[in-house]
Amino acid sequence: PGRQQKSVSGKVTDSSGNALPGVSVVVKGTTRGIITDAGGSYSLDNIPSDATLLFSFVGMKMQEIPVAGKTMINITLEEEAIGVKEVIVTALGIQRQAKALGFSAQSVGEDALSASREASLTNYLTGKVAGVQISKTAGGAGSSTNVVIRGKSSIAGSNQPLYVVDGVPIINYSNDNASSGVASADIDYGDGIGDLNPLDVESMNVLKGPAATALYGSRGANGVILITTKSGKKGGKGLGIEVNSGVTFEELYLIPNFQNEFGSGYDDEGYANYSWGGFTFDGIYYNWPENGQLDSWGGPLDGSIKIPNWWTLPEDGSIPGSVWDCPITEAVPYVAQPRNNVRNFFNTGVTFSNNIALTSSGEKSTMRLSLGSNSTDGIVPNHEIKRKTVSFSGSTQVNKILSFEARINYIRTEGDQRPRTGYNPSNPMYNLISMARNTPLDFVKYQYEKTKVNIRYPGINYNPYYMVNEVRNNDFKDRVVGLSSVTLQFTDWLSLMGRVGVDFYSQSKETRWPQDPESRNAASR
Repeated sequence: PGRQQKSVSGKVTDSSGNALPGVSVVVKGTTRGIITDAGGSYSLDNIPSDATLLFSFVGMKMQEIPVAGKTMINITLEEEAIGVKEVIVTALGIQRQAKALGFSAQSVGEDALSASREASLTNYLTGKVAGVQISKTAGGAGSSTNVVIRGKSSIAGSNQPLYVVDGVPIINYSNDNASSGVASADIDYGDGIGDLNPLDVESMNVLKGPAATALYGSRGANGVILITTKSGKKGGKGLGIEVNSGVTFEELYLIPNFQNEFGSGYDDEGYANYSWGGFTFDGIYYNWPENGQLDSWGGPLDGSIKIPNWWTLPEDGSIPGSVWDCPITEAVPYVAQPRNNVRNFFNTGVTFSNNIALTSSGEKSTMRLSLGSNSTDGIVPNHEIKRKTVSFSGSTQVNKILSFEARINYIRTEGDQRPRTGYNPSNPMYNLISMARNTPLDFVKYQYEKTKVNIRYPGINYNPYYMVNEVRNNDFKDRVVGLSSVTLQFTDWLSLMGRVGVDFYSQSKETRWPQDPESRNAASR
């Protein structure tokens, strides 16, 4: 009697009571099965009374229901968090199975995003998506990121992809000019995608090729990165709270490989061909070497030559008007400074991040409110970036047909002493690499701390400590990114959505120079 054949029928619905068409109903251990119709109904004949039915549907938890002699089995399927490998969010914001797509797309889900802590959202794509190249510019913390999908398509134009947040294309101003960070002497104020709080992002989908990005026309020619922000989850009830705090440290990775064998200039004896002359101490005449700052064809830096010691300050504590006001009373060996003296100019970068999120969910409505704070002290002295974010999302199902959704992100970013890049005296690295290798950097720091002025000692272009402290820049930016949408769900396969989005920002930038940083012995180069 346990193998008695029966007919089993029923209806499959979701947690809201809506019929689910297309649900697979299979007798476990066999290939017999059926798909629910438009009303969510199914019917199977000749089913053993001790059989088990498997109910499965994309985005829902699979359930096993024993027949146990029943002829009517109605079931409610619950929503399931969809894995990264199972579905892809398309350009229209629709979830599709990856194997059903006719174009190339890859996704980075919430688990991958929460596994690490990055200050910039685009850093999460590094090494996770094939064909995507991520490179930082030389601006340090808070600077822009160059993202290239499937190689560069333009020599002179931008190769950056289009970023779409919750269906709204956003402004991604960036410093991706071909000369930026090389010879343009820019300040990199960051890019648009870097404003978003990574802890507010649920998933990122990279669409590649013209078939995937056709919806966005020429704006999507370099690829599209779709970003979905977090929201409350339907189906449950109650309140939730999520708290994240973290600290990261950053060290300078690479400095130029300086040579410490020969001094500046061209004279192989280490003596000046210019009219610098020299000084006599204890009856011995000592010449000063040439000051060709980027040319190292001078005398050997092995101590076999002695030179006048220019690295002094007036003994009475007065501020010298030029290097000529500093006493020169002795000769010192002509030797190179330690190889790591340039590395010692930089600090250890520290980033503190804090985020708190409140969620509320019910059968028909959801809400999520997130507050974030991120503070970074960069590796370049005095470089600071602060970012505060507020994110809100809410949705409600008015009835079976009508639903509303709204999302909004507010970002406040403040930057102080962003380092300049390129071949320019305001870039501290420019002054460090052009400095003669016998220059004692510890004294250069001491001179600025004691006098607060720029004294151009021989072999120095500009004092790098003076430049990062006295040549000031700061900026602040307020930005709002959001959307509001209304959806009419006429049937299970037909719906109409109206959506309006906004991306607005206001930014202020200021740079302040001392009245005349060259006034302290401008002719001593």
